[in-house]
Amino acid sequence: MICSVGLGILSACAQKPARPSESLTQMYFRNQRRERVAQQGSFQNILKNARQYEHARVMCEYPLPKPLTEESLYTRVISAYQLRELSALDYYVSQFVYRYPQSVFADSALYLRGEMSLIMGMTPEALRDFERIISQYPTGKKYDAALYGKAVCYRKLQLYNYADVVLGQLKKEFPGSPEVMKARLEEKIIAAARESSTMKQ
Repeated sequence: MICSVGLGILSACAQKPARPSESLTQMYFRNQRRERVAQQGSFQNILKNARQYEHARVMCEYPLPKPLTEESLYTRVISAYQLRELSALDYYVSQFVYRYPQSVFADSALYLRGEMSLIMGMTPEALRDFERIISQYPTGKKYDAALYGKAVCYRKLQLYNYADVVLGQLKKEFPGSPEVMKARLEEKIIAAARESSTMKQ
């Protein structure tokens, strides 16, 4: 009798497989969310610590001049550019525009970093510096050069129509600028690149 009852229960269990309760399922997903948040927090802490370490390393490797003046810091910018030390240039330019944003050298400092980034193949970084000159220093002496640099960046990013617009702006606003001569050559390079792109398709 007991055996038959036990067999009945077992057969019922076999017919109706046990399902996890709703509360256990909710608890499982809640724990999963907590683990994801903890992992994200851990990654952000690692990233923050890495940035702090890199900042401290750069400060030790590239000390600011003493006494710290607009002229002495700009001299460091020029030196880093001439020596092709991109890390030093990036640091000194960042410090310069932070400390002396209204300096007559600010747009030149940004331009040197943008030009160096372009030479090193870091086109998005170069584009950011050129756009910053155009937006923040429209009366600066590097405005026309920044327009040309921006057009070159667009061409390298294969955004040919945008490059055409910027070159048109350059020729309209600065018809007598030396950059216009370079712009005419750039237009030929863009036309050749566009033709090559069409043939590949």
